[in-house]
Amino acid sequence: MKLCVAYPNADNKFETFIKNHIQGLKPDYCLTGGWWAYREPNGKSIFAGIWTEPFRILLKRGLPAYYHKVYTNYLIRFLQKNQITHLLAEYGVTGAKVMHACCRANVQMVVHFHGFDASNKKTLRQYTSAYKEMFQIAKKIIVVSEDMKKTLIRLGADENKVLNIPYGICPELFTEKPVYLNSKIIISVGRLTAKKSPMLNIKAFNEVLKVFSDAQLWIVGDGELRQEAENLVKTLGIEKNVRFWGYQTSAQIVQLLHEADVFIQHSVTEARGDTEGTPNTVLEASCVGLPVVSTFHAGIKEAVAHRETGFLVEEKDYLTMAQYIIELLQNPEIAQEMGKKARAKILKEYNLPLQIEKLRQAILE
Repeated sequence: MKLCVAYPNADNKFETFIKNHIQGLKPDYCLTGGWWAYREPNGKSIFAGIWTEPFRILLKRGLPAYYHKVYTNYLIRFLQKNQITHLLAEYGVTGAKVMHACCRANVQMVVHFHGFDASNKKTLRQYTSAYKEMFQIAKKIIVVSEDMKKTLIRLGADENKVLNIPYGICPELFTEKPVYLNSKIIISVGRLTAKKSPMLNIKAFNEVLKVFSDAQLWIVGDGELRQEAENLVKTLGIEKNVRFWGYQTSAQIVQLLHEADVFIQHSVTEARGDTEGTPNTVLEASCVGLPVVSTFHAGIKEAVAHRETGFLVEEKDYLTMAQYIIELLQNPEIAQEMGKKARAKILKEYNLPLQIEKLRQAILE
């Protein structure tokens, strides 16, 4: 097998799941640079001759249908020249762009959906027709939750082709909390975006403060809603109890998780239809040994066993979320036990080497 992984953004620090796939699968080649993945990470392009970067961008924006034909021809040359036999397309949209080249070059294509590509209303309207064709061409279709699997089957995918292989977590990196500190620190980690609903996390925490006035909320991550989140904290007058950490490395996140008592994430289906897949942050917190308070949303329903490894609430029900957080702070022994069960569940069901091997076998079959 000669494997190529096509993915959109080489420098996206939030897509750790793609970095894990590349590190684990060790593909022979990678292509990145947008949905029409066209260059290797070292910058070498599949295009040649007159295809300067400004000209390529201008044509892609002005004549996308024609650009797709030209792109397909160049991608075929790349695949054949390098004797690629298998291609993993990260995101359904990437799969829609590369499918014709894979078909014509006789390359086995596996498409990995991650979240918005199977839920965003605008994306589905734009790509439903292409997806139907892609479902026929693709050898396998990988999803990260049962909800996503059902969605793609409704869109026309053959259920025998669709495999649910959630992301994996490296237990050597996300080590278990050495001791439960009863610090009353509640932590959330992730991009500050609508589908992760940081405002509802803050509103739930504000209710917690009515019982535990010394509790702390640590918000780790950045995004378009950071300013709005900071404004809400000021409006509620709880600046002394909330800390915005911004972007942190994986190693820094582990240290912060070790100091916390409870992990929260109020994932919701946002107005455009965007949903989560299976959030890595939930898996990481569970692997560290924190109880999780989150929502009955997408793959979270599978990753968190309600009342066993954490608590789940209906989307937008931040009051019940607050009650569960209070319950955990009032009963640290229960929180600690839930955290231990959470780590055991991750080691059994979301272990990174195991999940990478499942993905490898799906590609090879």
